[in-house]
Amino acid sequence: RALELYGRMIEGDPDNRDALAAYREILLGHAPRVELSHYTLLQETAIHHVEEAAWRGWLADQWWLRAGVRYGSYHQRRVRGTDGAVSQAAFSEQIETALATVGFQPTPRWTLWAGLEESARREEIFRTTGRVGAGYDDGKATLLALEIAVRELLTNPVAAIPRNGTTDRVTVDVARRVLVPVVLAAHYDFRHYRVSGEDLGDRWEAAARAELELVRSRVQVTLIPQVFFSEYTPIAGSPLRDTVSFLRREDIIGIGAVVGWDVTSALRLQAGSVGRRDLHRALTSWEATGEARWRIRPWLEGRVLYTRNTESTTIGGQEESFLGRLDILY
Repeated sequence: RALELYGRMIEGDPDNRDALAAYREILLGHAPRVELSHYTLLQETAIHHVEEAAWRGWLADQWWLRAGVRYGSYHQRRVRGTDGAVSQAAFSEQIETALATVGFQPTPRWTLWAGLEESARREEIFRTTGRVGAGYDDGKATLLALEIAVRELLTNPVAAIPRNGTTDRVTVDVARRVLVPVVLAAHYDFRHYRVSGEDLGDRWEAAARAELELVRSRVQVTLIPQVFFSEYTPIAGSPLRDTVSFLRREDIIGIGAVVGWDVTSALRLQAGSVGRRDLHRALTSWEATGEARWRIRPWLEGRVLYTRNTESTTIGGQEESFLGRLDILY
């Protein structure tokens, strides 16, 4: 409707630069796009590589569709126990997935969506995943996201893949700007795991953080105190419980800082670091991140994110991750 309104204004006044700029901004914001991404996760005993290509566009004023394909390769190195015996043999697996999501935006602030994913491993094992979700964004102070997944593929730890691991998941994220320089945020996630047709166990995690903007200008400096708690309750007996395992409990407090620099209106660089103390395991760990976002052209946007953890919060041990994404608007 806005495009139609501005279009009529431009027809009546072709030299109206403000109307033309607004028309182009709306056109770019709702343009269909191709999304290309690559994700790599490096762990002490495993490597993940995931490539995804998807198309996203508006079907009508309130309806949008995202459809695409994903290819993941997962490599597990041989693991030896404390007695020198092999506790986990080396293997490689590939998973191909077709996905489609339909979204409905009843109001500018609310979005509802539902999707299906069909995954195949070795062209003989198939898995259908259902997803539904809702999001709220008032564009000013409040963000809310809810996602529910049923029979989601369990790929971390990699040892769960040959045993057809899946998880049912509920995730909630909330963020609220309470003052101009202060944002409060909370996260909750509950998962029920199954492998080899058996119930493996339940895991929940809860986190909260405050974002305190110390400097707000072309260069931004943000201080982020945070807490994180998680607990895993295994149901299956050994050896399955020991083969696919998670950290049993974490009680973490941390403090982090992020520095962002808007080099130009099209290029943003950001670096951050977090120090964490696990009170339950008496362990100190560190995380460092680096990110770049670049609008290369009005129709081409790129993002690169690198993260390094000295201690994973899921299965323990050092890990690194790399995410690259390219959005092509047309």
